[in-house]
Amino acid sequence: MRKIHLLLTLLISMAQIAKAQNIKYTVSIPEPQTKYALVQIEILNNKSKEIKLSMPVWTTGSYMVREFSRNVQQLAASDLDGSEIASEKINKNTWVVKANGKNNLIIRYSVYANEVSVRTTFIQDDQAFLLGTSLFMQVHGMENNKGSLHIQAPEKWKNIACGLENIAPSTHIFSFNNYDELVDCPIQLGNFDILEFRVNNIPHYVALVGENNADKAKLTKDLKTISEKTAAIVPSMEFSKYWYIVHHVENGGGGLEHSNSSAVVMQRFAYTDPIKYDNFISLCAHEYFHAWNVKRIRPIELGPFDYNNEVYTKQLWVAEGVTSYYDELLMLRAGFWNKEKYLQNLAAKLNYNDNTPGAKIQSLAESSMDAWIKFYRPDENSANVSISYYTKGALVAALLDLSIMQKTKGAKNLDNLMQFLYNEYHIKKKRGFTEQEFIEAAESIANTKLKTFFDTWVYGTKTIDYSTYFKNFGIIVNRKNMEGSYLGTNTKTENGKQIVRSVDSNSPAFSLGLTLNDEIVTVNGYRITDDFTKYIQTLAIGTEINLTILRNGKEINIKTKTIANPKVNYTLSIDKDINNEQKRMLQIWLGKITE
Repeated sequence: MRKIHLLLTLLISMAQIAKAQNIKYTVSIPEPQTKYALVQIEILNNKSKEIKLSMPVWTTGSYMVREFSRNVQQLAASDLDGSEIASEKINKNTWVVKANGKNNLIIRYSVYANEVSVRTTFIQDDQAFLLGTSLFMQVHGMENNKGSLHIQAPEKWKNIACGLENIAPSTHIFSFNNYDELVDCPIQLGNFDILEFRVNNIPHYVALVGENNADKAKLTKDLKTISEKTAAIVPSMEFSKYWYIVHHVENGGGGLEHSNSSAVVMQRFAYTDPIKYDNFISLCAHEYFHAWNVKRIRPIELGPFDYNNEVYTKQLWVAEGVTSYYDELLMLRAGFWNKEKYLQNLAAKLNYNDNTPGAKIQSLAESSMDAWIKFYRPDENSANVSISYYTKGALVAALLDLSIMQKTKGAKNLDNLMQFLYNEYHIKKKRGFTEQEFIEAAESIANTKLKTFFDTWVYGTKTIDYSTYFKNFGIIVNRKNMEGSYLGTNTKTENGKQIVRSVDSNSPAFSLGLTLNDEIVTVNGYRITDDFTKYIQTLAIGTEINLTILRNGKEINIKTKTIANPKVNYTLSIDKDINNEQKRMLQIWLGKITE
C-alpha cells in the first residue's frame, strides 16, 4: 500500500507540473567513465516559429569568460513523436531550432565534463558535480518560466545534494522558479557522507565528497558555530535548506557561492593541520555569507544576469572584499581566533597593499571593473599593475567598519550597513544598489559624509596613514622597513635552478631587464642553487654583484648594485596604555573574544 501511495503522490505531482510548467530539463549520466552528460530539454505549448537556445559563457561568482559551449556536442531537436526538427548553430554559444508550428519539442545534446573545479561540471567514475551554467542551455523567452529538473544517475550512486525543492519525496525530480534558480543550484551525485545541523531551525547539510580524515563531530559543531555567527549579521534566511558541498582533493582550495548552497574544496587529509583547518572554516564562512552579500545584497549589475556577455561593475570589492573582511572577523566572533591572531591577519592586508606596486597604479574600483581580463588571468607583471579586490577590498571594508564606529561613537557598524542594504534594496526595492546608493547608505549609517574615504580608498591609489583609523580603538600601527638588500626579483627553485617568476617595477632588476623564466646561474662567479631572493637579502646594501643568467639558452652577464629594501612590514598591537574609551570601542569592534 505504501508503494502505491507513493506512486499516486508522484503521478499527481507530475500532473501538476505538466499543467503549471512548460519546460522540463533532464540530465542523465549513463556511462560516467566517458565523462559525458546527456541533457534533454522538453518544451511544451510552444508558440514560436523559432526557438533560440544559448549556453552561458561564464558562471556567476567567477568573473571570467569560460566558453562552456566548447564542451557541447551533437545538438538535435525533434517533436514528441521523434520526428527530426531542423536546428542550426548561429554563433559560438547559440543555436536556433526551427519549430515551425510544432507545439511540443525535445532538444537533446551532450556535454563533455572533465575539468575538476567548483566552476565547472565534472564527471568521474564514482561521482559527478553538476554546475548548471556549464550544463543547461538557456531557452530565450522562457527565462522566467517555472519548470522541472529530472536527474538520472547511475544506480550505484545513492546520494544527491541539491538546493532545489523536491517535487515528490525520495525522487530525483526537482522544481525551479526560473532559469537563474536552476543554474544557481549545483548538484552533487555519488556516495558520500552527509552531516546535518540546524541554524535558525533551517536544516543545513554537509556533503563530504571523497576520502578524508575529517572529525565529523567536530566539523559539524564548528560549521554550525560559524554558520550561526554568519547568519546573525543579517538574520533573515530565505532558503528552506542549505548545502555545503565539500570536494576533497590532493592539493588545492577555493569555493563558489550559490543562493542556498556552496561548493568548497579541502585537501583530503588536512583536517588535522590547524592552519589549513582554520582556513577551511573561514572559507566556509566566506561562501555562506555570500548567500546574503552578493546573492541578495548586491551591486545592481549582478542580476538579473546576462549569461552571454561579461557583466561589468566597479563594486566587486563590495561583493568579495566585504565578504573577505567578514570571513576573518567571523573567525574571531565565533571564538576560533583570539584578538592577536585576528590583528595579525589584518596587518597582512596592510602589508599587501603597501608592498604591491599595482596598488599605486590600479584603484579598487578599476580592479573590480577589470576582473574579466586581469584578476582571473594573472601573469608575471600582474602585481606591478593591478590589485586584488578581495584583499584590498577586505582592508577597505575593515577601515569602513572602523570609520562608521568612530563617527557614531560605537552606536553603528558595518553590520548595520549590511542590514540596511538588505532591507532597503533586496526586500523593499527588489534590486541591487548603484555605486552612489552604496556610498549614500554608508553615509547614512555613519551619519557623516564619506567622500574623502571613497575617493581615496575606492577610486584612488594613495597610501594613507592607517593610524588615523586605528588609534581610537587603542591599536598601535607599527611600520618598519624590511631589512637587508634588494634587487626586485621573485624566484622559484626548479630542479636546483633559480628561475625568475616576476620582477618588481621600479627595481634594479626591472631596470636591468630581468624577466620571466630567466635562469640565474652564478652570482659573483659562484653558482646559486638556493633561494636567490633570500640570498640577496643577506648582502650588505650597495654590494656590487655580477650576474650570469641564461635566457632562451643564451648566456648574458649583468652588473648591478643592491639597494635598501623598500618593502615595509606592518604589525598591529593593542596599546598597553589603552584608555577606557578606547577599550570600549575595541570591545564593540571585536565583540566577545575567546582568548
